[in-house]
Amino acid sequence: MCQDRIIISLNPDINPTGKKMPKTIKEEMVSDSDFLELSSEEQLALLKKVDTLIQSPTDIIQYGTLKEKYDEVLKMYSQKESGLRYYLVMGNYNSKLNENVKDGTTNNIDSIANLIFKYKDGCILDEGEDIMSLCVRILKLEVEKSETTPSQIMSVLEETITNPVGTLLSAVGSLVELWKITMPYTGKVFALTAFTSSRGSDAEKHQKSWNEDILIIGSEDDTREEILAWYKEATGKIPSYKTDKEIQDEKALSKERIKKVASKWGI
Repeated sequence: MCQDRIIISLNPDINPTGKKMPKTIKEEMVSDSDFLELSSEEQLALLKKVDTLIQSPTDIIQYGTLKEKYDEVLKMYSQKESGLRYYLVMGNYNSKLNENVKDGTTNNIDSIANLIFKYKDGCILDEGEDIMSLCVRILKLEVEKSETTPSQIMSVLEETITNPVGTLLSAVGSLVELWKITMPYTGKVFALTAFTSSRGSDAEKHQKSWNEDILIIGSEDDTREEILAWYKEATGKIPSYKTDKEIQDEKALSKERIKKVASKWGI
C-alpha cells in the first residue's frame, strides 16, 4: 500500500537523533536564563562538559544534521593530516542485503568478505533492523610514485588503488558513520541507486550526493515493478540502479527492436 512506502533521501538537513551539535548547544546555552543564573565557575564547568561531547569520529553520529556531521569529519581529519579525500558513501550493509553472505553473519564494510559485496534487492527486514549507514570514506593521496602493480593493489588484502597519474591512494582508518538507517516497520528494501563496498576506486565511482534518493521501504507484499511505477508517478524520477533482471530485459527488448527493423529490410 502507498502509505506504507517511504523514500529514504540524503537530505543534508536531516537530524537523525534530534541532538544539536555541541557548537550550536554552546551558542544557545550562553543566552539561556537558567545558564545565566549559574556562577561563572559553574558556567565554565558546563561549557567544558559540552566541549567533551565529541572526542572521536565515533561520537559524531550522535549530534547534528547530516551536513554538520560531514563537516565535522572533515574538520577533525584535516586538522590531523593533509592530502585527504572525502567521499560520501553507503556502507555497513545488513548482511541480508548481500547475495554473497550465506551464513547470516554481519557483513562489516571493512571485512575482506565485503570486497565481493553484491546487493540483493527486495529483501524483507524487520522493524528496527539496521539497513545500512551513510558514511564518509577517507582516502589519503600519497605523492610518491608507486611501483605496485595493479593486480597487487587490487588484492583483497590491500587497502590501496592507483589513480591515472600513477600516485597511490590509501585508505585512512575505517569509515566514519554519519547515519545508521533503520527499518521503521517490517517491509522490503528497494534500491534507487547502486550499493557497493565503497572501497578503493568504488568510493569515488559510487559516492553519493546530497538530496539523492537512496532507497524505498515498501510493504512485505510490494514488488519492484509496483515500487518503480509508484516512484516515477510520485517524483517523476527514474532510478539509476537496475537489477540484473532489468538489465537483461532491456537488452532483450533492444534486440527485438533491432530484429524487427532489420526484418523490414530483409536483413
